[in-house]
Amino acid sequence: MGKYNTFEKYEKINQINLIVYSMDMGMYMGIDMGMDINVIKTLEEIANANFASKSIDINSVIHAPSNHDTLFIQIYNNEIYTRSPISEERHHQVLRQIKSVVGKFAVPNCVFAYSTRDEYPNKGDFVFTHAIRKRENTNNILAPCFTFDSYPEKEPTNFISYETTYNELTAVGKSSCMDKIIWLDTKNPILSFVGSIHQYNYRNVNTNFSSSIKDIINIDIRNLDAASGSRFISRADLVNYRYLLHLNGNNGAYASRLKYLLLVASLVIYIPNFRGCYDYQIEYWMNHPSFETCIVECKTIEECEKYIKNAETNPNQMDTSYNTSLQGFNYVRQILKPENVLLYWKILFEKYSAIIKNPINDLIYHHKY
Repeated sequence: MGKYNTFEKYEKINQINLIVYSMDMGMYMGIDMGMDINVIKTLEEIANANFASKSIDINSVIHAPSNHDTLFIQIYNNEIYTRSPISEERHHQVLRQIKSVVGKFAVPNCVFAYSTRDEYPNKGDFVFTHAIRKRENTNNILAPCFTFDSYPEKEPTNFISYETTYNELTAVGKSSCMDKIIWLDTKNPILSFVGSIHQYNYRNVNTNFSSSIKDIINIDIRNLDAASGSRFISRADLVNYRYLLHLNGNNGAYASRLKYLLLVASLVIYIPNFRGCYDYQIEYWMNHPSFETCIVECKTIEECEKYIKNAETNPNQMDTSYNTSLQGFNYVRQILKPENVLLYWKILFEKYSAIIKNPINDLIYHHKY
């Protein structure tokens, strides 16, 4: 495949894809296709948000703390090199994405570090990472998570490619939200959460719903730590639930499943409460004003119950719920389209390389990937 050296060529292809998508959906019926966003502009704005500093000393990158989860990478003449041999699966998942990027685009020579730790501890380091705290003052640079390569669904050793998952979930999501009537008919009045629940991720508190809400809708909480295989539910089957609960991971870390929830076009309710802390971690695609209208954020379980009670008894609130789920679906199905994830990587490398002070022009890492 040829490499695109300008945004214009890719943007034209992306616009064609959106037109084909619209025609295929019959103008998407009840969905206002005016909600389509300028993908290039949005990705550039997300990338720009990483670089409040006008310059980065490359020596600070090369000498960043070398932990087992930190990957040191050099892109040189559109080839990938690492400082050390690769053994961790998360590192392979990141590198496979970058390999796809350099296979599709011309990428500037650069040296960078990527930490696959759920929360990188050194906020002053110019290190790529997949999540930062919302409103946090940090030099860390938001890059796509390792799960944009592949991730298991049921069996921990059975990795499913992100492209396969995206295509499956987008298909079921779009069929469920063509208009409000279809949305209500498809999505049963049930709130669902599927995941591990224990004291270390505080989900035991954030799933302890009162009996009063259970008189209004069904609550389906599936603790995969305790449940048998028969309690498993696939990501695609979540399309049948009207409300999907999203919670933080261990010690308040980000949980990568949010993108999957939004792709099935149900209403996602996020309770970020972790022992009284509400500044949750965000991934790169969440770091944009457009994301603010994609989910319902409730600080506590009590706020969540209040929202659901209002939605189920107030037609205007149900309209808002439908529109929010629609906005979330439209945003992720465009911004997180597999080729747009790769495009973000390209934009990120270009923005990053442009502000490097004393760039390295020679090959310094020698393990070719």
